[in-house]
Amino acid sequence: GVFIVFDVTNGRSAATVRGWVDELAEHTTPGAASSASLPVMLLANKCDAPREEWRVSETEAREEAQRRGLDVAFTSARTGYGVQEAFANARAASQAREWNERATTSKWRHHNHGRRLSTSWHVPLLSSLCCTCVKARQM
Repeated sequence: GVFIVFDVTNGRSAATVRGWVDELAEHTTPGAASSASLPVMLLANKCDAPREEWRVSETEAREEAQRRGLDVAFTSARTGYGVQEAFANARAASQAREWNERATTSKWRHHNHGRRLSTSWHVPLLSSLCCTCVKARQM
């Protein structure tokens, strides 16, 4: 999988996301730059910064990810918040993708009755919550 990381406290950092996604698409097979074929996740880093320092809101990050067909996680490299969950989600998406590739063979299709696993990043972990929600739950 691929993580595209930007700093929520730096608007120029967020603006580079479009370029990274385009470059990834240019150097991979057609359609690979989506969570359906190549797990790609947008990481909004420095979410531990006070909200008044954010130059990219949580809503804007989610909307940009949705426009790009990516999932988004809010992380903090300083505190480690959300990092482990992001890697766990990437692993789960990659395993689901591998399982689905196997399911296309007749042997595997028979055993799973034609079902496919979701390659969505939405493993039920704290990463689906914003930093403020997590802090409130910890209190």
